[in-house]
Amino acid sequence: QAFGCKRSFARQRLFSQFSGCNAASNDDASSATESEEDGEFRLYRFQGCSDIVASRRGFLVVSSVTTCALGTLSRWLPFSSSPKIGSTEILPFSTLRRYKSVQLSNGMRCVLVSERTARQSTACLSIGGAGQFSDSVDLNGNAHCMEHVVLSSGSGFGDFDDWISSYDGYSNGFTAFEKVCFHFGCPNEVLQEALERFAMLFMEKNVEDVCNDKAILKRETRRINSELDPKDEFAKEMYLVKSLINPQHQYSRFSAGNIETLELSPERNNIDVGSKLFEFFKTKYLPEKAVLVVISPTDLKTLETWVAPFAQTLSQTKPSSGEAKRVFPRLTLSNGKLSSVCMLRQNPIGTRQYPSDSYETLSIYFGLSLDYSDQNAVTGTQLGFALSQMFGRRGPGSLYKLLQQRKWSPIGSKGVPSISFPVDVSGFQLMKFQLFLTQDGFANRSSVIAAVYDAIRSFEASSVSKSNFEVNRKLVAQYLRIGQLYGWLLAPRPPDAVELAFDAQVYGVSGQKGVGGNNWYRLPLPQNAVAVANLQKSLSDTLRLMNDPFQSIAVVTASPQSITALRTKSFDDNLPLLPLSKWNIEPVTGAKYAFDDMFRLSGRLKEWILARSMEDELQPPSLNPLIPRFFRPARTPKKIDEIYQYPSVLQSDGGYWAVLGVASVTEKKNLLPLPLTAPEPNCRCAFVLQLLSKRPARAKTLQAAHAELWKTTLELELADLAELGSPASLAYEISFNKYGMRICFLGLSQNIGPYARRVVRKVVDHQTKLLEGPQKLPRSLVDASINSVKQSRQLSSRRKIESIAIMRDTSATEAAVEAIAFFKSCRGGVCYSQGDLLPQETRGLLIDLRTILEPVLGKGTGTGVGLPAIDDIQYRANWVPRSASSCSIAGAKLISDACGRIPR
Repeated sequence: QAFGCKRSFARQRLFSQFSGCNAASNDDASSATESEEDGEFRLYRFQGCSDIVASRRGFLVVSSVTTCALGTLSRWLPFSSSPKIGSTEILPFSTLRRYKSVQLSNGMRCVLVSERTARQSTACLSIGGAGQFSDSVDLNGNAHCMEHVVLSSGSGFGDFDDWISSYDGYSNGFTAFEKVCFHFGCPNEVLQEALERFAMLFMEKNVEDVCNDKAILKRETRRINSELDPKDEFAKEMYLVKSLINPQHQYSRFSAGNIETLELSPERNNIDVGSKLFEFFKTKYLPEKAVLVVISPTDLKTLETWVAPFAQTLSQTKPSSGEAKRVFPRLTLSNGKLSSVCMLRQNPIGTRQYPSDSYETLSIYFGLSLDYSDQNAVTGTQLGFALSQMFGRRGPGSLYKLLQQRKWSPIGSKGVPSISFPVDVSGFQLMKFQLFLTQDGFANRSSVIAAVYDAIRSFEASSVSKSNFEVNRKLVAQYLRIGQLYGWLLAPRPPDAVELAFDAQVYGVSGQKGVGGNNWYRLPLPQNAVAVANLQKSLSDTLRLMNDPFQSIAVVTASPQSITALRTKSFDDNLPLLPLSKWNIEPVTGAKYAFDDMFRLSGRLKEWILARSMEDELQPPSLNPLIPRFFRPARTPKKIDEIYQYPSVLQSDGGYWAVLGVASVTEKKNLLPLPLTAPEPNCRCAFVLQLLSKRPARAKTLQAAHAELWKTTLELELADLAELGSPASLAYEISFNKYGMRICFLGLSQNIGPYARRVVRKVVDHQTKLLEGPQKLPRSLVDASINSVKQSRQLSSRRKIESIAIMRDTSATEAAVEAIAFFKSCRGGVCYSQGDLLPQETRGLLIDLRTILEPVLGKGTGTGVGLPAIDDIQYRANWVPRSASSCSIAGAKLISDACGRIPR
């Protein structure tokens, strides 16, 4: 996607990177049958604090300022018919960051960020129009080479990378398709000098000197040549796709560059590479198209002074007026043939380094033509996220569920269809629809493609107009709310310098739709009716395009093991046998491939039967009732709530029920560890219910084994509800401890109550279903329980062996009987909450759950077990599904900085 300058530089300490993201999980709205109140919802429109000032200090002639002062609450106003309330909203990271945008005298825009918690300073300079698509026709790779040349300049200061490495910093650059980026990080105390040295890299005279230095050009050409790894599977697939598309398309060019294109070929054709590079710098490295971003604990006034030297950088040539708009031809060839190939992966399974290497991949590429010149244009990010939500759900009727049932895709997040954009520029987007396949999936790859296209056609069948693929407008708005929730409100970290500089080339600087402030710009707000309508139309257009196989290119990977196994699974497969003498060779990486007619949906009984049977199985998504219509601000308890004394005991005829405590959003108590989010208060909360029973503490091996199997069957019963709650930031956890059984809920204050009630109802009904269902438990379910026992750190080796032996012979009735006995032994429950859940709401939810549980609980009085303190039941939860982070939902990489959104 982007060619990086792999110079010898110090280890990169990217302190802002987020770690600890859980495995992916996606939404499914089709399994909801209950109707419950979602709580109180209000919509607020952000009123930013922006100002325009003028300054002539130093090199600054125009300065536009967008600031959010430390500790200032950004005020939100009621919208539409919502009742007015006197509350304020703290936006993510608004108390940690202050922004200021300035424009230098040469036209360069700067975004200055003062972040008081930053552990190091970072900076990035992006230049639009200087990427791979701007390569000269007779000098492939000159944009990439120009990036290397710039990093080799810096007259009078020496090598920038060597200097910054001596301070344990880093520097690098990468050339994307329409822009080039240069970035560095360093200790805060050397930022001023680092910016001065960084600016020298872009001085026109210094760049000209490097372009005229043949020794440097020869050295950098060899560095560029070494960057292409012919064994890299991503590179092999990228160049294979380039070879299959329309040769007139800009993407088909070899824009990485190597010794042949940057040295040998120019010598044969009498091309002066140095002159060509300098001409590229003068015409493409224009300050008017550059954005500099600096993030540091330093105050904004000082940062404004430190960026002044950049007013003399980049090209001094005045830009030509009326630059022609880039036009992209059709991506696929208009020859009436379908493009589908199988690419050989030569690494045997035993030598693979990553879990994903154990599976084959099916990638279907589509060429889009979204134009970003209009301020209200739909972007690839918006379109891709909505499509990810549509195709990436997991519940009943989903493509994921269908492939799982046939064992054609791996279990878990690897089996979820994904949408990405290897190329995303105005006028052309290369959209990639990817699936991981098992060996059975590879053997049935034509059937998998049939399933994909039937999933696409399910949207046509569900639309009002049967030929328009019209997506429900309310569903589109709901996807935007999910994106706002995970990409912004619960974002684990703010965008770094590279992300801000990269995004500024698309969204602009300042304003409500640009970078440089505490505002959400990647997706429109769901209440923006015009934006929702535009996205709805783009989705319809894209689905129509995806429904035409002639508009796509399909690439499936195959290891030697998969090809060998193919002969026993498919009687008429047309792939050539090993050895590889009959396979084609892609010239750049040497990738071996064979044309493979994977679109053969007619003529084979197997595909025909599959296509017909899937009409009843595949269903389009529907509205998710667990996603709030609007997200309200975080709240703090009123004085009237302080009358509760903890523990707050409920009046009850049987058992002991009490609220142990409530920690509001403003309290900094160390309670249940929650997923990382911004430090500002938000609407996320947790509720913990502890059922009191002495049975788990005294359980024998037989009882414990049966209880573990019951819990595993319950998780299976709750799977669809768990996936339904995932995009709404909902999750649960059930575990046994010495006090009984703990049930944890994670969610938003607006939806955690309805979700908890649904989960507990299923817990109550589950024993009856086990007694009435098949007695023999599924092998996969038993294996899951056995794996849980094996991983336990609290059981001795002997008890593990005994438990595993019992589990293999346990029936559904035995598991249900143990669960019934446990609930009968319960003598009440206690709870606590934290986050945006008020005391009266906590107490009310406990009363509701007690009412639901009463039919199955014991009738005696007293606890029969010691009462736990909050500290006793606040151990870390293993959330189900593993969806508590912003990187878990479908399309997260398109909107969340924590998920590695920008390729470096």
